[in-house]
Amino acid sequence: MSAARPGGPLPSLRHYWRSNVAVVLTAAVAASVLTGALMVGDSVRGSLRDLTLDRLGGIDHALLGAGFFREGLRDELAEDSEFGSRYGLVSAAILMQGSMVDPESGRRAARINVQGIDDAFAAFFRGTEEALDLSRRDGQLFASIAVNRSLASSLAVDEGDSVLLYLERPSEAPRASLMGEKDPADQLESVRLSVVSVLEDVGAGRFQLAPHQSQPLVAYLRLRDLQRELDRRNLANTLLVGERARTGSGPVADPEADPEASAADVERRIRSQAEVADFGLTLEATDDHLLVTTSQIILGAELAREVQAAASEVGAETIEVSTYLANRAAADSGAAAPYSTITALDVARAGEIGVLRLTDGRPAPGLGRGEVLVNSFLAEDLAVGAGDRLAIDYFQLGDREQLIEQTVETTVAGVVEMRDWGVDRTLTPDFPGVADADNMSDWDPTFPVDLSRIRDQDEAYWDEFRATPKLFVGLDYGAGLWSSRFGHLTSLRLLPPTGMTPAELRETLEEGLPDRVALHAAGLAVEPVKARGLRGAAGATDFGGLFVGFSLFLIVSAALLVGLFFRLGTEGRANEMGLLLALGYGVVRVRRRFLVEGALLGGGGVILGLAGAVLYAGAMMAALRTLWRSAVGSSHLYLHVEPLTLVSGGAASVLVVLFAIRGAVGRLAAVSPIRLLRGETSDPPPAARAKGRRARWTASVGGGIAAVLLGASAAAPASIAAYLFFGGGACLLIAGLAGFVLWLRKRPAAPLESWSLRAGSRMAAANASLNPGRSLLCAALVASASFVIVAVGAYGLRFGEETRALDSGAGGFDLVAEADVSILADLTTVDGRYDLGFGEEASTLIGQSQVVAFRTVPGDDISCLNLFQPERPRLLGAPPELIERGGFRFQALAENAGDEPWRLLEEDLGPGVIPAIGDFNSVMWILHSGLGQGIEIETERGDTLELRLVGLLRKSVFQSELVISEANLAKHFPSRTGASYFLLRTPPGEQDRTMQELERTLGGFGFDAVPTAQRLQAFQAVENTYLGTFQTLGGLGLLLGTLGLAVVLLRNLLERRGELATMQAIGFWRRALAWLVVAENGLVLTAGVAVGAASALVAVSPHLLGGHALVPWLSLALTLLLVMAAGTLASLAAVRRVTREELLPALRGS
Repeated sequence: MSAARPGGPLPSLRHYWRSNVAVVLTAAVAASVLTGALMVGDSVRGSLRDLTLDRLGGIDHALLGAGFFREGLRDELAEDSEFGSRYGLVSAAILMQGSMVDPESGRRAARINVQGIDDAFAAFFRGTEEALDLSRRDGQLFASIAVNRSLASSLAVDEGDSVLLYLERPSEAPRASLMGEKDPADQLESVRLSVVSVLEDVGAGRFQLAPHQSQPLVAYLRLRDLQRELDRRNLANTLLVGERARTGSGPVADPEADPEASAADVERRIRSQAEVADFGLTLEATDDHLLVTTSQIILGAELAREVQAAASEVGAETIEVSTYLANRAAADSGAAAPYSTITALDVARAGEIGVLRLTDGRPAPGLGRGEVLVNSFLAEDLAVGAGDRLAIDYFQLGDREQLIEQTVETTVAGVVEMRDWGVDRTLTPDFPGVADADNMSDWDPTFPVDLSRIRDQDEAYWDEFRATPKLFVGLDYGAGLWSSRFGHLTSLRLLPPTGMTPAELRETLEEGLPDRVALHAAGLAVEPVKARGLRGAAGATDFGGLFVGFSLFLIVSAALLVGLFFRLGTEGRANEMGLLLALGYGVVRVRRRFLVEGALLGGGGVILGLAGAVLYAGAMMAALRTLWRSAVGSSHLYLHVEPLTLVSGGAASVLVVLFAIRGAVGRLAAVSPIRLLRGETSDPPPAARAKGRRARWTASVGGGIAAVLLGASAAAPASIAAYLFFGGGACLLIAGLAGFVLWLRKRPAAPLESWSLRAGSRMAAANASLNPGRSLLCAALVASASFVIVAVGAYGLRFGEETRALDSGAGGFDLVAEADVSILADLTTVDGRYDLGFGEEASTLIGQSQVVAFRTVPGDDISCLNLFQPERPRLLGAPPELIERGGFRFQALAENAGDEPWRLLEEDLGPGVIPAIGDFNSVMWILHSGLGQGIEIETERGDTLELRLVGLLRKSVFQSELVISEANLAKHFPSRTGASYFLLRTPPGEQDRTMQELERTLGGFGFDAVPTAQRLQAFQAVENTYLGTFQTLGGLGLLLGTLGLAVVLLRNLLERRGELATMQAIGFWRRALAWLVVAENGLVLTAGVAVGAASALVAVSPHLLGGHALVPWLSLALTLLLVMAAGTLASLAAVRRVTREELLPALRGS
């Protein structure tokens, strides 16, 4: 006859409601922490998404230009019905970076996003029309500017105040080229403006295209005011486009839409309305050819190729022209002519078509290397003819963008007749500071000249022929002399095919060129800025996983408590379980009955815990906005509740809780029914001798391994020694716990003749030794938690004087500086400092510093300070002097590094691959890459370039960028001229004064210097904050675990009720019993804390002895003391619970 089915679980749940409530509550805690931690990840991602939508408003795409294009392109797009049907708004703007000064207080602010906006811009941010009204008010002297609250606070200005804005003045030609404006006075434009409104730091008040959570400094001017100040009337460098369904702040209309395809559609529509002027080209029809020039003076190679290809398709022939300046042309006789232009072209072809002839009537011949033609004016001036020698001085662009005068010896191959192209002024582009001068003596060029060398005949030539070339060489020969990374062509002359006029050729090219020229060839690019920001909002760091790790002790402690409370409840029903088994119910059925009860309790606790999860996640987000803000750099992080996370977190919590409950039921069900009927909950333990041998073996092996690891660390490199010490500390932890077990087993049970604190303590130790397994479990739990909390908490860092060490994270430099406007002058030379405006005393001070200047390529911040996932790393070009100097500490290097790891940057890794160095933390945790791996970027020319990581630095100042060689940067990003990132090693004691002089003199460049220790500390603050977060949440978990120890203690005391009742019966006071139990439990707690903390201190001793550890000793001590206090209180509560029971039943049970 089979056993009847026992009743359902509900009566049991009601009957044992007290113990069941504890299970439900601890299950709720586990679910709250686990699900809440996952919700933190959702909340960070959701907040970054909100920030993206807020800072961009209705802007989806942006046409960005390195140069300028027509403002009218906006109107043509807006009037296009096809464009308007999909894109609701288009706005033209000029976006720049600048710096600002309050003239009254002298306060400065750098890295300001300066926007020149049109009337349409405000529509991207609904409700900002009034704040962005930049019209002049009555009586207003200066043009209007609106600033955001952060900028106003930084300068302490308000509406009605005036400010001084510094911007980079655009250059006609690349600044580093001969025709580029290099004088610091010509680089900057200062504008006096009146503040007419202050925007709050939301919406338009936090507008920036780059994805970053930090609050930008923002300023707005009217587009036409900024155009006027920059002398770029009717031009813009940015078009902002909003899709019709997305215009205005709000969610993305079609999340399934492909943003890249949408950007390609925007580009196609822009091309359909673009003109050649938008690519910086001018087409001018003459009588016999079409002249193609560029507003940048030097034609880019790709742009020139596209023009020639388009001309070739219609049968037009191209003659390339490159005109340069000859500083001096000198004959052997000593006669010399200053400052003549020299043109390189296909002289033979020009002669064939009859536009370049010699004075004897013959066509100009082809020229070899070292041969030159002179016009008849120069031939007469210098008294030279065919066969004579001519020395030509000219400037060559050096590697560091300096102008180096070179001399080349040539032979005159003939004299050009001054007609046709021989007197064609258009062969020479309009050199800035030269073309508009009435006289040569009025020149104000971008290159150094000695006007005292100007002669009367030079002025006479200028009056009649202006800058018409006096010398001609072959194209290849000329390119070899003065070509630079910017190119060398100054114009193209297109000869139309038979039957086509130059004007018709112009019309053909004006129609076809915009469709075929790649935007990047003209420095233009369409960016899906909103889609890119939303992609980046996924985050470089998984905060969900991070906070699960931070909360791991809380989760584990709660799960252990679930198991302990449920086991405590089921052990109180041991008779019931034994009776069911004795009546014939199978073990599986009995176990299933208790598991069903546990599942109902755990499920109820998880459901309750989901509400707690929202509270927990909300508390964590509030802490991230305030206490832990240094880790996230933003106060705009808020709770986001995702239903899917609640479901997945709840499911994970149920599994965790069921696992804990199953373990408790499984252990109890394994006990024999006879012992269960007697109320016993465990089988007899194995022999003590066997356990003693195991403890001795564990202590010996653990201690031996620890000694080996700690000894090996003395000869190991610093990066490996840290791991050896940590491993040695962990082995010491194991050996210490085994030693504690051995110590317990040696405690003799001496008779107690009289009561005293000392005697009670001795008796407590003896009692703890009666069940060494249980004592070890408690001590191991506390020791492990203490070990991790102390080891992790002690790993904070601070930086100070050690930054002056060559192998430090600062490489021996004590200042790091950045500038909004690139500085071309050399800070290491007296002349360079003089050009920048330093006084004699300040120049001497700066001259005593070691200065290393870096070129930069703008990009995403790849440090832990940027929560967004970076897509385009910022790049620095390491100059030769840094590579030669070396320094910094490397965490990992390529195998062929040798003794000079920085020289890895000069290695040739093959086509399309260049070496790069990054910081280990940034590469590993933000870029999710590593040593030897590649990171793909796009060059200015639109090519794909792989950055191969050949070295990883350890906690360096380069955490926000990747470092490549200056030569590779100049090669692949030729437009990046000058330096905007600096490292300085100042004289001892002169750091502050050097920093003040630099910022005062270079304030217009937006020069901002900070101590390298401060920059390193800003990076380290993230790690320190994470460590503090772990310590805080780990401490809470340890306290919760201590509550688990109280449960174990209560269970232990319940088993010893008879013993305690007997002691009361023979005269022990309850106070003495309380002391006995507290001492017994305190012994275990103290042993656990001591072993864990001591082992942790050994593990982190290299870090502590390094001299710049930032250890929160007070908070660590308080955490451990709280554990001791909680354990003591739990002991007292357990004693009170047990000793309140009636004496007689307890005596009978014993």
